[in-house]
Amino acid sequence: MRGSVERYDSQTQLGMIRDECGEWFYFAVEQWSDPNNLPIDGLIVDFVIDGAEVTSVWEVTNTH
Repeated sequence: MRGSVERYDSQTQLGMIRDECGEWFYFAVEQWSDPNNLPIDGLIVDFVIDGAEVTSVWEVTNTH
């Protein structure tokens, strides 16, 4: 799925992703693919969910 990072909190290391349909999903830094480059608000990401749980998140590097 594709969405954008919204409200990432570096203190709690929790964030929310809003998908293209307006649905919201919580994620933790453990699901983020690059621990050396933490997510920022507004970043376009692809993510995988299992049920309603985000299992992995990574930055979209090429949107074309």
